[in-house]
Amino acid sequence: MKPVLRSVFILFFLTIPIYGQRISLDVGVNAGVPLAKGVRDEAIRPNFGAVQTNVERSQFVLGPTMQLNLGGRFAVEVDGFYRPVRFQTQETDTHITITQSTRATSLEVPIFAKFPFNIGRLRSFAGAGFIVYDRLWGITDSHSILHDQGDREIHVVTHYGPIDSGSSSPPFLAGGGLEFTIGPFTLAPQFRYTRWIGEPVRKPNQWDILIAITLPALRLRK
Repeated sequence: MKPVLRSVFILFFLTIPIYGQRISLDVGVNAGVPLAKGVRDEAIRPNFGAVQTNVERSQFVLGPTMQLNLGGRFAVEVDGFYRPVRFQTQETDTHITITQSTRATSLEVPIFAKFPFNIGRLRSFAGAGFIVYDRLWGITDSHSILHDQGDREIHVVTHYGPIDSGSSSPPFLAGGGLEFTIGPFTLAPQFRYTRWIGEPVRKPNQWDILIAITLPALRLRK
């Protein structure tokens, strides 16, 4: 367990007595659209020959969400985000052409502390937190053409998982948004920024537009 995760749990349990007059639990889904490509071009660029790279912007980010509301003045949100990662590279020199297509999965578990406030009649919130777990893995489909062997072709599928893909420090996140109630549902459109620190594959600045849709699951205390 990362040290920051232990710190978050300690802080969480210390705040329960403070806001303990009303505690409720909401569960649902959090989904959205990344605003930028998630992988550095230089992290996938090979070191020989003429090289072309193509990093696709993830089409979506999606995962379950759980929010513990403490007294209506503070909330802790935990998400489990899945986002697809796709990129291609092509290397060419006089002897060989290698085309590689990688299909990977990024899994992120952020813990987000939220502080509600009102702007006129609008219910708003702002907050910050950390990603306490992240992993990047997948497969690479490699197609090679050996020019000095009569253009002989070789096709290989290998596991993709950078040895040092984990961030050296817990990635920091910040964000804010609005909340609306429609029947039993709470909708929370929001903007979220993640700063990856010492991460060799992902881009350091990650921007997402998200919307969380939750239902009350449990009222722990009145």
